[in-house]
Amino acid sequence: MKSIKLKISVFTGIATLAAVSAMTAFSLYSSTELQAQSNQRNQTLLLEMFNSGLQAELSAAAETIASELSDSFLQTSLMAESFSRQQRASDTDSRDTLRANINLQLQGLLETNPKALGVYTAWEPGMLDGLDSLYANQNGHDATGRFIPYWNRDNHGRFQLEH
Repeated sequence: MKSIKLKISVFTGIATLAAVSAMTAFSLYSSTELQAQSNQRNQTLLLEMFNSGLQAELSAAAETIASELSDSFLQTSLMAESFSRQQRASDTDSRDTLRANINLQLQGLLETNPKALGVYTAWEPGMLDGLDSLYANQNGHDATGRFIPYWNRDNHGRFQLEH
């Protein structure tokens, strides 16, 4: 064999090459693992941020909807009470104007609520004023004269009465 120096140099070179190769492989493996863990953490954080933001938006939208519905239910309840009082208080002299007054109130409710698409009331046959037969097939009434006015907005935003 050649000189001892050459043997030591070759052995040292091979050992150094093996050590550098092992360190490089370990470094690549470690950086790949670290990158995967980092990506996983980032993905988890982004999902949590997205879910938090989405939850906040949904909560705000739900509060807005609940507020709108609450206002609508309150107005509906007040209108129903008002109609009921008018109906109970009507006598034979005021019965001619009872249906007209209720229509005016419905139209006014639609005017003061620009977000409302329509408003209506429906009475059981003969229960409003006992005069259904006089109003058969008229606007805001059905074929029997039952009072069922439906006020809404047409395509141009004007109020119209349907039945």
